[in-house]
Amino acid sequence: MTTPEDGNKNPRKGKTIIIKYPRCNLKCKYCYEYQHGILNKHVPPTFTDSEIVSIVSTISKLAEKNQQEYLILLHGGEPLLIDDLSFGKIVQIIQHNNYLKLAIQTNLYQLSDYKVSVLKSLYSFGERGIGISLDGPPEINDTVRITKRREGTTCRIVKNIKKLRDADIPFSILTVVSRANINYPEKVFNFINSLQPEFWRLIPCFDIDYQGDLKDYAISPEEYSDFLFEIFKLLIKKKKLSKLPVDPIISITLRILGKQTLFCEYSEEKCEQFLTIDGNKQCFLCDAWYGNPIVFLGAWSINYASQLLQPLPYKRVKDILLRDCQNCRYKDLCMGGCLARRWEFRLYSPHLYKEYCKSRIRLSLLIKEFLNATSNISSDINQ
Repeated sequence: MTTPEDGNKNPRKGKTIIIKYPRCNLKCKYCYEYQHGILNKHVPPTFTDSEIVSIVSTISKLAEKNQQEYLILLHGGEPLLIDDLSFGKIVQIIQHNNYLKLAIQTNLYQLSDYKVSVLKSLYSFGERGIGISLDGPPEINDTVRITKRREGTTCRIVKNIKKLRDADIPFSILTVVSRANINYPEKVFNFINSLQPEFWRLIPCFDIDYQGDLKDYAISPEEYSDFLFEIFKLLIKKKKLSKLPVDPIISITLRILGKQTLFCEYSEEKCEQFLTIDGNKQCFLCDAWYGNPIVFLGAWSINYASQLLQPLPYKRVKDILLRDCQNCRYKDLCMGGCLARRWEFRLYSPHLYKEYCKSRIRLSLLIKEFLNATSNISSDINQ
């Protein structure tokens, strides 16, 4: 086993490498992969399971050579559709190289007993990172996160969460805030809290068309901020602020307290933290930019891999998109948000671009006012 202690005692922190598995067993109503034809069943994916193993092996060798840490995030599509043999090889590579860590973003609709046993062995080394996509209780989740036969998924996902819990495998939950759940913050909170995740991330569905209008299942930035503030108040009311970390709420509170956060939307470091490899082995920055030619980096190859894992020249794009932030008095609180979202709003929907900035600032100020009025909360967060 290769460890950082074998060489540099302070290995450099490298990228999060997002490997997008090009198959899926669900057909969620807001899925951009289907909308863009990426998961179209008539277009056979070029990514094979053995090629994913090869990519992870190449990254492992470069991590050892460069004494640099990397987080490998298996994403989708649905990464748990990787065949058991290839999945076992991926975990084995990561398990024997402590420069590497594994994360998985999954719908958890399919989970074999073999994969549970493999993940249990990995997590015994202290790794974390099973993220589960779930948008609320069945009456909400089963309207959007559905199978290709239009069947609900919640019951099966919850059963598989129990498998993880019984195996002592930690998990987090990712919830897409869309038209389906925007009016039910307490119902969503109570359900997710009952599952006892170690972490909960709420991401907005801001999808717009080429006229700059929100799609029928999407929400506005103002609606998203209102939803987050309701969740924040529920965390306070139920004394869960430190027991159930929720992003972006925890990142906002850390910024208010003058602390750093790893969440890119509230950090100085943004897209440069990520490398996305899609199902055709095309490389981009963060997958929020997926398919956008202005951040296309080229095709993955063994010869090009070392260069792709180094810092990449996108500073000009970053500077342009954050230009409006430079003279903003709330810059250090807001940190500009998601660059891919800023680019899309700026290009197609100027009114949503303005609303995006204003709503982020308003939410931060609301939370700050609440924290200032409740003296014991700051100490709770610091714990």
